[in-house]
Amino acid sequence: MPTPVPAERNRRERRAARAFDIRMVIASLLAVYGAVLTVLGLTDPSEDTERSAGLHLNLWSGVGMLAVAAAFLLWTRLRPVRIPPEEDPEADPRGGGDAGRDEPS
Repeated sequence: MPTPVPAERNRRERRAARAFDIRMVIASLLAVYGAVLTVLGLTDPSEDTERSAGLHLNLWSGVGMLAVAAAFLLWTRLRPVRIPPEEDPEADPRGGGDAGRDEPS
């Protein structure tokens, strides 16, 4: 397989960084749990609602979790992870590369 060009490698790194952003993990978990609770809240028997003073707690908890998950996703879209560009050590004016070093004999 050929070595990816720097621009493609950079794009892959950015995509990987976004995939493992902690905000995405939290949003995903909240969305799954929120969806489950919303479905349970919509299908609750009336006796469960009576025990909670007439409130559909699963429904409202699920909707709240879905709202927080949406807020995390929005935050991730508005403020994405920024990866600083890699600097070429050969072009470093401070001599960070091999330029100027004596070769071993």
